[in-house]
Amino acid sequence: MTTTSSKNRSTILVAGLFVAILTLVGTTGCDSNGSGGLINNPATANNAEGQVPTESAQMTFKTKEFNFGTVRSGDIVKHNFEFTNSGTTPLVIAKATASCGCTVPNYPKEPIAPGQQGVIEVVFNTAHKLGAQQKTVTVTANTNPNNIDLTLTGEVTHPAEDGPTKK
Repeated sequence: MTTTSSKNRSTILVAGLFVAILTLVGTTGCDSNGSGGLINNPATANNAEGQVPTESAQMTFKTKEFNFGTVRSGDIVKHNFEFTNSGTTPLVIAKATASCGCTVPNYPKEPIAPGQQGVIEVVFNTAHKLGAQQKTVTVTANTNPNNIDLTLTGEVTHPAEDGPTKK
């Protein structure tokens, strides 16, 4: 009878330990402010009054759209989107993503101080492209709103066709 009693105690001990571990994991997985683990970006988060703070980074572009005109398929189109941090805190660009693999953005990796300028270079490879083109680059930063779209548009013709070519 001692063996059965010993097995029961072991089973109860293991079950109790299992419940304790689940409880510990469940309570430490949540944060105390109930945000669900979301990142609180002070530049875009609402304050206690439900308003966006006035101190934030802000990207002001000379232009958010560029029409490259008519180019031949296979040409490489490059454009620099110039901007100024017109906000009151350093601007940090988290990422810049293109709508297509044929378009590659290059952006500053270091913070841009208030009042300073920066450039996002966009390179569009027109190989195997024909007709009207519209490529979008979405820039994600500590601004309000967080995402800003930059657009390249133009026409791509066959390589053999004569016509003006711009790069």
